[in-house]
Amino acid sequence: MKLTFTIKSWEAWLPGIRNHADWQAFLSSDRKPGSNEPFTNMDYRYLKPAQRRRLSDISKITLDVAYAIARDNPQVYSVFASRRGEVSRMAGLLQSICRDEELSPTAFSMSVHNTTSGLFSIHTGNRAPSTAIAAGHDTVVAGFIEACSILASGQKQVLLVLSEDQMPAVYQTFACSNEQPVAAAFMLIPGDDFILESAVRNTPADIPGTSDQVSQIISAIITGEPADIAGERMQCQIRRTR
Repeated sequence: MKLTFTIKSWEAWLPGIRNHADWQAFLSSDRKPGSNEPFTNMDYRYLKPAQRRRLSDISKITLDVAYAIARDNPQVYSVFASRRGEVSRMAGLLQSICRDEELSPTAFSMSVHNTTSGLFSIHTGNRAPSTAIAAGHDTVVAGFIEACSILASGQKQVLLVLSEDQMPAVYQTFACSNEQPVAAAFMLIPGDDFILESAVRNTPADIPGTSDQVSQIISAIITGEPADIAGERMQCQIRRTR
């Protein structure tokens, strides 16, 4: 499968990396992102204090990067892609059940996979359709395919948001190596500045975490080097054509 698109704008966050200059410095060095407390000293630039109430850390930064891209596009089709969604909040709810404690209705209502998609629509007044995707280790590839398919249907632009929470300690066995929480937003429009070629993956090997996959995509944007995204059942290459 071969798809083409143009990235009109983008914003992304890794622990300690927030703006484009940070990303350029990070990609040109051997520094590895990482922190035992990745959500400390956060720089929320577009999410208002009242909007942060009751949100998980990953929802806050995901919405912040999404607002950064969509603030001038109040009615835009959106795709929110995450392997695990609100995994930290869900882990806390399950632990409460194991301790025979009453569950918080608010925590429960905010633990669904489309939490950020719904809040994005509510806070921005965006009435355009929105899709929430979870495709395991193939989520990043699936998100781009979904967004490109929407463009092919006639939409003038699509907001693609990729995010992943820090894996809770109870689930660390299932985490990818060197995985970090990440949030990224891309405004895709019709064009041919980038090509995505995908194929079925026959022999799964070591699968990188979402943070590594997002870093590769941003490297392709900044440096022009192709991004090879390996998933569990799919693999793709995203490369710049001009």
